[in-house]
Amino acid sequence: MPYEHFADIYDGFMADAPYDDWLKWLSGLNLSGETVADVGCGTGTLALELARRGARLIGVDVASTMLSTAAARAAREHLRITWLCQDMRELSLPVPVDLLLSTCDSLNYLVTRDDLLGAFRRFHEFLRPSGLFCFDMLGPDRIEKLSEGVWFDLRDDAEVWFTSDVDDDGRIEYEVHAFFEDGERPGLYRKFVERHVEQFYSEKAVRAVLSEAGFEVVEMMGDFGRTPSSSADRIVVIARKIQA
Repeated sequence: MPYEHFADIYDGFMADAPYDDWLKWLSGLNLSGETVADVGCGTGTLALELARRGARLIGVDVASTMLSTAAARAAREHLRITWLCQDMRELSLPVPVDLLLSTCDSLNYLVTRDDLLGAFRRFHEFLRPSGLFCFDMLGPDRIEKLSEGVWFDLRDDAEVWFTSDVDDDGRIEYEVHAFFEDGERPGLYRKFVERHVEQFYSEKAVRAVLSEAGFEVVEMMGDFGRTPSSSADRIVVIARKIQA
C-alpha cells in the first residue's frame, strides 16, 4: 500500500508539497466553524493548520501509519480532528462537509477513469449544496520530469530515491527506495521499497469527469496561476457541487 512504510520520514521529503500555496488560497475563504474533509491527508500537515484556524476537520487516508502520525500530532496540540482510514473510492463521512480537499496529487492514484468518476461521485454525495471541491493533480511538467527516470534526496538520517517510468498512455510506475535511521537503535538503518502507480489526466478529461459527477469548474489553473496549465507542475482545480 502506498506510503504505509513512509510515515516516519514522509514530512522531511515533502519540500515541494503545495501546502503553503493551498493555505494562502484557502485564507480567502472564511472556514471558521466550517466542516472540511481532507481526503488523502497523509500525516495531517494541511488538516492540522486548518483546524488551528477554526475549521472542523475530517482527515481521510488509506495508509493507517500516516493517520497514526497525524493523530499523534493533533493530540499533542489538543486539536479535535476526526481521522478515518478509508479508500477514497468508498468514502463515507459521518457528516456532510462544506469543503472537500484532495492535495499532493492523491487523485492520480486513481488509475482508471471509472475509479476517478466513482470517487468524484462519492465526494459529491458528502458535500453540502454548493460546496467546494478543491484539488491538485500532476501537470505536464511533472510528467516530463518523471519520464527522466531517477530522483534522489539525502539527509543526515535518511536517503530516498526512486526510479520511474511513464508510458504513452500517461501511466506512471515507480519504485521508492528508502534507508532511514532506526530511532531505537542509533547507527542502524532500516530499508523499505514501495511500488507506486499513478495516472496522468488531461485537463479535458478532468473537466469531463467533474461534469459527469455533478460539479462545475470554477477555476482550473497551473501552479496556482504562476504558470500556464500546459506547462505546469501541478494542475489546481476549484469545483462546485451542482444540485440535481
